[in-house]
Amino acid sequence: MPRTSSARHLAGSALPIAAFIMALVLFAGCGGSGGGTGGSTGTTGITTGGSTGTSTGGGTTTGGTTGGTTTGSTTGGTTGGTTGSTTGSTTGGTTGSTTGGTTGSTTGGTTGSTTGGTTGSTTGGTGGTTGGFEELGTLGGSTQAFGISSDGQVVVGSSRLVSGDERAFRWTQSGGMVDLGTLGGAAARAYSTSSDGAVVVGEAQNALGQWRAFVWTAGGGMQDLGTLGGTESRAQGVSSDGATVVGWSVQPNTANRAFVWTAGGGIVDLGLGDGSRAFSVSSDGTVIVGDSNNRAFRRVSGSLSFISPSVTTATGVSGDGSVVVGFGQTNGFYWTVSGGFVDLGASTFVSLGVSGDGTVVVGSGKGAVNGTGLGAFRFTVSGGIQDIGAGSVSSATGASANGTFLSGWRSTGGQQRAFRWTQP
Repeated sequence: MPRTSSARHLAGSALPIAAFIMALVLFAGCGGSGGGTGGSTGTTGITTGGSTGTSTGGGTTTGGTTGGTTTGSTTGGTTGGTTGSTTGSTTGGTTGSTTGGTTGSTTGGTTGSTTGGTTGSTTGGTGGTTGGFEELGTLGGSTQAFGISSDGQVVVGSSRLVSGDERAFRWTQSGGMVDLGTLGGAAARAYSTSSDGAVVVGEAQNALGQWRAFVWTAGGGMQDLGTLGGTESRAQGVSSDGATVVGWSVQPNTANRAFVWTAGGGIVDLGLGDGSRAFSVSSDGTVIVGDSNNRAFRRVSGSLSFISPSVTTATGVSGDGSVVVGFGQTNGFYWTVSGGFVDLGASTFVSLGVSGDGTVVVGSGKGAVNGTGLGAFRFTVSGGIQDIGAGSVSSATGASANGTFLSGWRSTGGQQRAFRWTQP
């Protein structure tokens, strides 16, 4: 589903705000440590208020942007990132040079081991419902939701176990929260799901403790998608039909490289060079968005353009590929083919997701970093920025096809709790 990153080294209780948001941001983009092991796809850390968080790939730092593959540690909570968008005044546009293409080497193929399969424990059931919020339960500890199906009936994310390890989950109202297993290691995270919720993508540890991009289905379990030559990779987004997966692979030199994966072609380098990450893909798999050397890009059938001249990351794209959302050094943004780049304003921090129809943008406000002010938000052109009432320390990470349902997390009793929000 057009989508909507993760922090490494998460501890078992509440995730520090700075770490949390970067995690989110990179929900779109990072690997994480389940139970203390390092993450996969090179992550960048940000420090705010003395806490260090990791985000996936090059993320943003309050007051600056960091690229590369440095890792940070996150105390507490689970991690994640998502795609989103925000609003403000128009700057920039669609200018950018065309480079790249679909060329690239394929390494790792589609082969991989399945461990944990579709089995897993269900704990917490569907949780309680408060107003527009439905808490999704837990597998034992803090939880975060990163993606949601088109109809809003399937939510994916990560939860701590009682042991402290982190696990990918798939939630439905009838079945509750189900552990999707791992690739032989201790931890996993789910970042996105197909339109019908049948295909889930993310990253999981193998028996060597290496983070690998995966695709999960009920019939096939969890499949390792391989790498582009290094030892780790991460799947961040998936097309509506589940056939096209995007993400990044960590090279032997520790640089990230954006990839696209299909069952027929395996994992393929997008040709954007070192320092690139792919976060989201359109419904038909032809439009891919992400960042390359700290600039947001939009790639249409092999033709690449940069949607902003400044330091930015694109984290989500609408179903038809015409609306892109993401974040800059300080604020969230959204971009349209017709209107160009729009800054969502000073109250926002990151845009993490966009509805399939492109009308609703979701993300986190500055409250997620400062502890006060705007937290999880929902934005529309007609209604502006709406605080959905999740509290300052919260984030909205994904949206259903029409934006009626949102996924995200909020701080409750000192721990992050995944939720599904329904428009009143």
